[in-house]
Amino acid sequence: GVMEHLQTLDEAITKVSAHWRLDRMNVIDRNILRLAAFEILYKADIPRKVSINEAIEIAKSYGTEDSGSFINGILDRFQKPEETPSEAPEDKPENTE
Repeated sequence: GVMEHLQTLDEAITKVSAHWRLDRMNVIDRNILRLAAFEILYKADIPRKVSINEAIEIAKSYGTEDSGSFINGILDRFQKPEETPSEAPEDKPENTE
């Protein structure tokens, strides 16, 4: 799925990665971002938080010392297509009823 949607994924990553051009990113970080972005944007059955946490763990294992926090910072800006920024799961008030 990543290869099929590569251009769309790269555009989405570029949109949320302020001050970072895709071609200047570490190759491992860039590919981890692509995998996680695919899950966030195209896999409704995978919770956004799970995709982000898995990407961070992979980055810590295979990336640089700073990869985990870099990946977290970029992916934190991603929203599922049906969400607006104010509707992100971590921003929703808990049901108090």
